[in-house]
Amino acid sequence: MAALPPKGTTKRDAVAALSGYVYQIYQSALAWIKASPEGVIWLEVSEDYLMAAGSALKAVQVKETSSRVTINSPGVLAAIDSYVELHLDNPMLQVSLRYLTTSTVGLERKAEDQIDGNPILQEW
Repeated sequence: MAALPPKGTTKRDAVAALSGYVYQIYQSALAWIKASPEGVIWLEVSEDYLMAAGSALKAVQVKETSSRVTINSPGVLAAIDSYVELHLDNPMLQVSLRYLTTSTVGLERKAEDQIDGNPILQEW
């Protein structure tokens, strides 16, 4: 008798979460390969990974998502908050943040959240 996969609820599947973790690890590994010899990379410090070289800190938030992102997306706002905190905690260093996502940039709903009718993230 051939073994068939058991029936179960898909509500508890973690395929999307695992895919996100794989993408995050993949991007972290690429960053490590490209890092300068004097550079250091930390995983899950401040953001998904943090690179340091000389007087520079580069925080990277990695998201594998399919929805559009805008300046008002919760993940983007959380990353900006994290950037401000990292900058305040490290005033002597040049701090930057990269929001690395598979999503496309969407247009904000409110005109005051746009720049000349364009998405803020596109103009930024």
